[in-house]
Amino acid sequence: MKIKLVIALILFLFSCYKADIDEVDMLDMGAWSPNAGTHNFSLKEQIKYLEPLVRSGNLECMRVGWLGNSSELADWLHSRGIEVLGLFENEFLRDPNVVEIFHDQVRRYPYIQYWEIGNEVDWFIKMSAQEYMGIFDKIYQASRDWDITLLSQAPFGNIDGAKFFEAMVNNGLDKYTDIIVALHYYGYASEAIHKFSSQVHRLPLSVDVWVTETGIKDQSKHIGYVNKIYPNLRDVLRADKIFWYVFSECSEHSLVSNLCSDCGGNVTLSPLYRALVKLVADIKNNTGSKIFGTRARKGGGE
Repeated sequence: MKIKLVIALILFLFSCYKADIDEVDMLDMGAWSPNAGTHNFSLKEQIKYLEPLVRSGNLECMRVGWLGNSSELADWLHSRGIEVLGLFENEFLRDPNVVEIFHDQVRRYPYIQYWEIGNEVDWFIKMSAQEYMGIFDKIYQASRDWDITLLSQAPFGNIDGAKFFEAMVNNGLDKYTDIIVALHYYGYASEAIHKFSSQVHRLPLSVDVWVTETGIKDQSKHIGYVNKIYPNLRDVLRADKIFWYVFSECSEHSLVSNLCSDCGGNVTLSPLYRALVKLVADIKNNTGSKIFGTRARKGGGE
């Protein structure tokens, strides 16, 4: 009996352990989930690098914010067969006409089936879980005949966010059986994943979980993050889809950084991007070249 207890303790401690993310150059395509977030800035600035990613077959869905009344980017993604996850922005949540504003966006983008209602409201607009769930319910009740699927907003992806997620469940998130629950996860070196998991297990099994933001800033560790952390997100959070944050912005979170003219600086390609589009990249100190990401995807899916 003592031996069994010791073994159980070792397994538990191992499950909580999160080693540093390694710098590796071989992407495990079986770990990759073919989804990413992107900002709704100029399609002209993004298309040069978006097109190879689309053609690679390693992108299926993109999360797009700031849709407003028009989005050349979202329309282009749809035309290329990429599913769009629409992000309904925080600035509208407290508007008395929030349902009408949201319905206008749903009508503008009839091809968008999935809508995430808000984004890290605990962090950006200091909204309580109770207030958010009241707004979410109002939108949910109004949208039953709109042929769309709602995602709840994802709290910030650390321990504090896990506490907010618990408050969302306490305030009724678990009563919706036909939605998708969104989570963000940036706390790879902490126990946050287990805090999130304990609340996921309070949800009905019919509820899917999507991690709509995750990643690491250091581009040299992007591949190691996918190889090591993505399987944990599937196993511990039962995540069906995982979205890399982000396709492009000014920081090194990006698959392609500094595309936006407002960023300044040189465009930098992440090794993860190179692996996904199967580019030939020079090895450091110019000793030769290597094809990245040649391992086949396991099982042909996520």
